[in-house]
Amino acid sequence: PAHQVADQLHAALGTGHWPGRLPGTADFKGESPRLALAYEEAWSACRLIAERAGPAGLLRLYRSVGTADDPTAALDGQLRALLHASTAQFATQWRHSVQAEFR
Repeated sequence: PAHQVADQLHAALGTGHWPGRLPGTADFKGESPRLALAYEEAWSACRLIAERAGPAGLLRLYRSVGTADDPTAALDGQLRALLHASTAQFATQWRHSVQAEFR
């Protein structure tokens, strides 16, 4: 179950201390106090993308963003192409999805 796979995310939601934002580059640095939570947030976002765009869509997004000169723009472009949503719109959808699943 998701609450076992993403126990840090589940705990953050339970305490009301979840920021509800997609993780950023700084969150993945080794010294980040949010490191474990950031990976679980990213996992849940990727899971939602795969549910909506399929595994091939997630792979397309991953490859595009991973090789882009401007990953932020590439992410927005891929989300618009795959899910017809901007990054901000997707973040809202993801936040609602996480809250519904883990509460």
